[in-house]
Amino acid sequence: MIFMLSDNRFVKLAAVVLASLLLMQQCILVQPVLAQSSPKDLLRKGVQQCEDAEFENAITSLEQALTRGLSDKEDIIQAYKYIAFSAAALGDEAKAENAYVELLKRYPVFDLLLSDSPRLRKPFDSAREKVEQWRQTPPAIECEPLRTAEVGAPVEVTARVTAAAGVDSVVLHFKRTTEVVYLKQLMVNSTGAVFAAMLPASTEPANWMYYITARSKNGKIADWRSAGNPQVVVVTAAKKKSKTWLYVALGALALGGGGAAAAMAGGGGETPEPPTSNKLPDPPGTP
Repeated sequence: MIFMLSDNRFVKLAAVVLASLLLMQQCILVQPVLAQSSPKDLLRKGVQQCEDAEFENAITSLEQALTRGLSDKEDIIQAYKYIAFSAAALGDEAKAENAYVELLKRYPVFDLLLSDSPRLRKPFDSAREKVEQWRQTPPAIECEPLRTAEVGAPVEVTARVTAAAGVDSVVLHFKRTTEVVYLKQLMVNSTGAVFAAMLPASTEPANWMYYITARSKNGKIADWRSAGNPQVVVVTAAKKKSKTWLYVALGALALGGGGAAAAMAGGGGETPEPPTSNKLPDPPGTP
């Protein structure tokens, strides 16, 4: 009887272990499937969840689809539309508005259909107004002014330029104070939002004057300084290297050499005896 109980307990334990192993195997198999879901798969899943009134899950799937890189225009539009619809169904107008803002930033001509729910009109109209204001904002230019330069050395001018509608071009206008007409040079986008251009090396100590203009992709223009109020760069002759260090070094060598000579001659500072003459003594009776 005792052995029977032990056997039953062993069988139950084995069943529990086997069930646990099967569950772990299923988790291991399911995780790669989820990780390998393509953006289009997630889009289809989100749309189906929305149609099944699983709005929170739909938003999650659709946002993942966008994050993983939906590339087709129609797919992107569909993802944002269903996010907005799901958010509106949940009563979250702010999230619905944000979805429409992102959609209109990408595709400004998008509009709701007459068949779309009236509940979507309010967040959509609010989003369109925000995007319109956003697009009308001129570029912003941040620049650390240059104040000095040396003759013979080119000078780099940099500026950080941003624009809601995107930056179309950034131009450096420059001239010497002795000149009348400003020259123009297109500033190159080096890294991020930073644009750069070089002022040529000056062959004479004539000051530079410069200002910057930027144009956004929707035609808005902004200036940093202006032709009537430019930034002035004072150009000076190259500084000559000081020879003070050479004089100090020579003086130190002289002092060191004198001390060494005294030590060799006097054996520690005592007054040396005059050298003995090599002349022979005169013979006796010599006048």
